[in-house]
Amino acid sequence: MIVLDRQPGPRYRPRVDLEQALLLITSPGHAPEELWSAHAGRSVLTRPDQAIYSVRDPLDQVYLLVDGMVRLYVGEAKKARTSLFLRAPALFGDRDLVAGCTVSQESAQSVAQARLLSWPAATLAALLGSAGPARDLVLCDLVRRYARSSRFSDYLALPLAARLTWLLLELAAGGDRLLPRYEILARLADSSAKSVGRAIGALQQAGTLRLENDRRFALAAAAKDELGVGELLGLFHRLVAL
Repeated sequence: MIVLDRQPGPRYRPRVDLEQALLLITSPGHAPEELWSAHAGRSVLTRPDQAIYSVRDPLDQVYLLVDGMVRLYVGEAKKARTSLFLRAPALFGDRDLVAGCTVSQESAQSVAQARLLSWPAATLAALLGSAGPARDLVLCDLVRRYARSSRFSDYLALPLAARLTWLLLELAAGGDRLLPRYEILARLADSSAKSVGRAIGALQQAGTLRLENDRRFALAAAAKDELGVGELLGLFHRLVAL
């Protein structure tokens, strides 16, 4: 579990509290770098496929995704299934807290490199007990995320090649051109490493994916329109923007 509240001294106070951060990051024209630098004491830059927290971890932190993408999933090992992908800006780790749980009912991992901030769970409780625009933002976002989760089975019903192409498009958009190991892609795409290997081979044969000797990848310009990926991108746009 990533715990970001590790500043020395009992009197440490963050320069930006949760309420201010939520209002800032959802305002038009906000710069994630400003929030990131203003709150360096509670920040972390994750690597691809890094675990943020796991099922049954204590619910003592709430996280704000400033930049990047996070995968939420239920189950463990081969039984793990994606419940939601979150794009920045997004609050997470809060659903189980609001539901009254004492330990996490799901796990979270970064899809690619991501920037996170966190606050103690008590900060969220205080925010929800107050009146103001930040409280309304959190409650509305919770409703949207529950609605997206209930529709996410549509993602899992799509072909593996389409799910992989979408993931690679997202990695490329974030500046990461190094193909992750098949084991990592398998976890992100809810599949097996063997199936991922076959699908990657099929994408190469179709000319959709090109791999260099150093495992750097490039996608054909028409990748968004092939293998049902256009449908997939439309689905994710609806899920994320719902």
